[in-house]
Amino acid sequence: MTSTRIVGGSLWMIAMRWSMRSIGLVSTIILARLLTPDDFGLVAMAYIVVGLLQVLADAGVDLALLRDRNSTTAHWNSAWTIQVMQGALVSVMLLLAVQPSVLYFDEPRVSTALLALSICPFIDGFRNIGTVAFRKELDFAREFRFQVAQKLATFIAVVSLAFLLKNYWAIIFARIIASFTGVAISYAMHEYRPRFTLERVRDIWSFSQWMLLSRIGEFGNGQTDKFIVGGTAGTSSMGDYHVAKEVASMLSAELIYPVRRALFPNFAILVAEQQKYTQTVVTMLSIAASLIMAVQFGLAAVANDFVAVILGDRWLGITPVLQILSFAVCAKALTMLLEFLLPLTNQTRIAALTAWAELGVLILVLLYLQRTYGTLESLAYGRLVIAIVFVPVMFAVIARYCHVPFTAMLAAIWRPLIAATIMYFTVRWLVSGLVLDPLLRLPVTVAAGAAVYLLSLVSLWIIAGRPAGLENEVWKRLRSAP
Repeated sequence: MTSTRIVGGSLWMIAMRWSMRSIGLVSTIILARLLTPDDFGLVAMAYIVVGLLQVLADAGVDLALLRDRNSTTAHWNSAWTIQVMQGALVSVMLLLAVQPSVLYFDEPRVSTALLALSICPFIDGFRNIGTVAFRKELDFAREFRFQVAQKLATFIAVVSLAFLLKNYWAIIFARIIASFTGVAISYAMHEYRPRFTLERVRDIWSFSQWMLLSRIGEFGNGQTDKFIVGGTAGTSSMGDYHVAKEVASMLSAELIYPVRRALFPNFAILVAEQQKYTQTVVTMLSIAASLIMAVQFGLAAVANDFVAVILGDRWLGITPVLQILSFAVCAKALTMLLEFLLPLTNQTRIAALTAWAELGVLILVLLYLQRTYGTLESLAYGRLVIAIVFVPVMFAVIARYCHVPFTAMLAAIWRPLIAATIMYFTVRWLVSGLVLDPLLRLPVTVAAGAAVYLLSLVSLWIIAGRPAGLENEVWKRLRSAP
């Protein structure tokens, strides 16, 4: 097991995931032009409730199986049994949450949306647990085929329904269809056939209990701002904020989540080899930071033209929020990339405590800003400040409990940070100076920004003595190419 193999596998996963994201981007563009902010806001309200209840019952059985290299058939069957029970529990809780949700959001239509969506967790619980083996066995090709098959099925359903219904029911019905197709695809793509048993539930739960608390904290960190907007600002504002946040995070999410999915099973093996483990963590942080900062700083720089061209003129009001959240997502992505190391080193309690500490601070700050200023921009600024503050906090936690030097992590991010800053101000200058239609100006500024970023990044890499990172990995592959 070498760091080069892990890096190569993760980069391959990123490339595949980005090809999948193009499907989601097309879907977002179509929906944004067919549906209204009110539609998006209503769906976002319902999804917050669904997401909260799902995370409250999520035992993290997949991570328990990935982490345990000696899991037996009884462990896999027990994990599937927990998954089914979890899905049924969430469905029941959704039915009980209908009326409180209507009262909190002051939106009667949330009730019918939640009633329809309540079937989804129950159906999802029956997905074949065998698909977790794709990651455990490092078979990322089959993992990709599994993910893209589900994505295509959902895309076809939501786009067809959007053209037919032209309202929020298109998204809700598509989600229900996705649950059924996801179960069918999972059994079609893996031969494992789980059975009901509680034989190894205690083994799985001993790992999962702190992971559950950690995931609740992570969910709160991701959704608190939307929860506040939905309860105080109304459906339309909720739609604006939801779309701005989704657009701000959609590209980096396609970097972070595939990297985490690829790294967890790899690092579960590598964690015993301290030197290789540390080297790989630093290298992956450098690679991810280089890609994430390029995407997020670039999106912030071209936000107005991006919204006009991709989403349409009626969404231009979200531009200031989108710009702020783009930077917030950048900082948050760095901590998300590192926090998965804690469970690997038996620090699930620390992971939970860190997530809840951030959530507590975030709630206090956002509530103060909402009551004082009451604008979407103020909430976005609050999220940005908290995200930046917790980057060094997470670095310190990882240094203390995962034995990765703090200075090494700083060294991994300073080059992309400077290069992205140079790119941002260069592109902003070009945007203000080029008197062109947004449709023409957007590709010009994106291309110019990419060129400036690459030139700055390579120059800083050479000045720094060509350390490990994205530049070094690309250079090695170029040299080894026939």
